[in-house]
Amino acid sequence: MQITLTGPLQSGKTTVFNLLTRNNPKQTLRAGNAELVKASSLLYDSRLQQLAEFFSSPIKYIRADLFDTPPLMIDRLSSAPQLQFLKNSDLLLYIVDAFSPKAGDISLAGLKQIAANVKTEFCLHDYLIASNRLEKIILDQKKIHSKELQQEKEFLENIKNLLEKNQPLAGTEFNQFQESLVKGFGLLSLKPVVFIVNCNEANFKKFAEEQNSLLAENFLPVAARLEEELLELDPEERESFIREYDLVNFQFFSAIYPQLFLVKMNLISFFTVGEDECRAWEIKNGTSALLAAGKIHSDIQKGFIRAEVINWRDFLAVQSFSKAKEKGLLRIEGKDYLVKDGEIVHFRFQV
Repeated sequence: MQITLTGPLQSGKTTVFNLLTRNNPKQTLRAGNAELVKASSLLYDSRLQQLAEFFSSPIKYIRADLFDTPPLMIDRLSSAPQLQFLKNSDLLLYIVDAFSPKAGDISLAGLKQIAANVKTEFCLHDYLIASNRLEKIILDQKKIHSKELQQEKEFLENIKNLLEKNQPLAGTEFNQFQESLVKGFGLLSLKPVVFIVNCNEANFKKFAEEQNSLLAENFLPVAARLEEELLELDPEERESFIREYDLVNFQFFSAIYPQLFLVKMNLISFFTVGEDECRAWEIKNGTSALLAAGKIHSDIQKGFIRAEVINWRDFLAVQSFSKAKEKGLLRIEGKDYLVKDGEIVHFRFQV
């Protein structure tokens, strides 16, 4: 899983990156003339934490690779040295300056304008890719008569029309053939984007009051510098600071972002549990039990017999699989069952 941070100069992008990756080892990479920093981050899940405490077992969170890229001038996207990293990402975090004097008292309307500018540039990038590919297909069709080329041409004409109207392709449904095509195009308007609004204390308090409406628009207010300082304090000092500066409703970005990011990528988590290990596995929302089994190991998928399924909260309420079975909470599901977020799944299989 690749998550890439991008944004303009002096937006606090590296501060947010350090907050997400904390003390994890950093690796410097080169992309042409650009220098990037890579670090891994474990996606904390309080549900898995509770299960691991119950079983007294080691815990394995989902891991993501994060990339801190050079500052991006959005109107020069096509020549940006980090463009390939953006194309390869599963999720883009666009950092917005809401802390510096030049940001001032930024409003929701101002944030929407920033998001609209990014959307426009992403659509333009994709439009040019679709147009260039169409030109090549038209030339190829003069030499070759191919059903696949005609299908690709019709598909590209359709997405070109959408992009021409400044409509991002995110959320567009594709058939299997179309899905295989778009994977090779590196279309940016297909990427989920979260706008991290990096706030000073005043703007953070203001936006905290309308966080739900902001999240609905893909804006996440964060006080990165303040949170960094709070995390350096011991718990008692931290609580005292929060009370003194009227931050009682402060939500730690480092605690809420993992589940939010998974949702934005249309991913869910299921758990495998036991005394040896409690582990989270990420799958696309709407994944069958058969394919979920393959996430763990291909042999489990090949030899799939059935899945034993229970919601994590139901399990902790009864505290045993046998009691859960007696109460009808532990269900037997077949290969076509769609695994749901937060379920404990035990796969029965034959090698």
